Amino acid sequence: MTNIKIKIFAIIIAAVLAAAVIGGLVAYKPYTFYMTDTSDTTDKTDPQSAPLAARYENDQYGFSFSYPEGFNISDFEEGGGKVILVKNVGSSVSNNSNNYENGFQIFIAAFDEPGPITKERILKDIPDMTIGGEQYIDIGGERALSFTSQDDLGGETREIWMVHGGYLYQIKGYKNFEEKMIEVLKTWKFQ
Repeated sequence: MTNIKIKIFAIIIAAVLAAAVIGGLVAYKPYTFYMTDTSDTTDKTDPQSAPLAARYENDQYGFSFSYPEGFNISDFEEGGGKVILVKNVGSSVSNNSNNYENGFQIFIAAFDEPGPITKERILKDIPDMTIGGEQYIDIGGERALSFTSQDDLGGETREIWMVHGGYLYQIKGYKNFEEKMIEVLKTWKFQ
C-alpha cells in the first residue's frame, strides 16, 4: 500500500472507532426526503418535531445546515479529522450504550481521491464493515453513499459518506432520529 493509502485507511479506521466511542451513529430508512410538518402545532419538546430554527455555518470546510431548536452543536479534533456533534441538549452521549438517540455526528477528514465514494472503496479499507441497503443520494449538490450498518453494540445505524473539496464526510446516527436527520440534510449547502 502506498503511504497515502495507509493514511486514508488509518483515517477511516480512526473515524469508525471515534464513532463507536462517541456512540453517535445515525440511522434512517432508505434515503428519501420526506415532508415534515414544522407548523406551530408541533410538540417542541419532541426532538423529532422541533422546527429547524438555527443555522450552523462551518467556514473551515465551507458548508452550512439548519438544525432544530433546543439542539447544541459542538466540535473537536479526533483521529486525524474533525468531529461535529449535533444533539438535543437533553440527550446524553454514553460510551457504554447506544443512547445517542436524538442527534447525529459528522466526521470530516482529508481525502485525496475523487468522489463519489463507493461501497467497494469503503470495504477495501474496512473489509468487515456491514453495509446494507446502499443507494446514492444528493447532499448539498454532492453524490453521497447512504447505507445501513451497525455499531459495536449492535444498534442499527445509517451512514452517509461523501467526498467534497478534498475531504471525506461521514454522517452517522441511530434510526430513531431518521426523520429529523433527513430534514436537516435537506438544508445542507456547500459554499
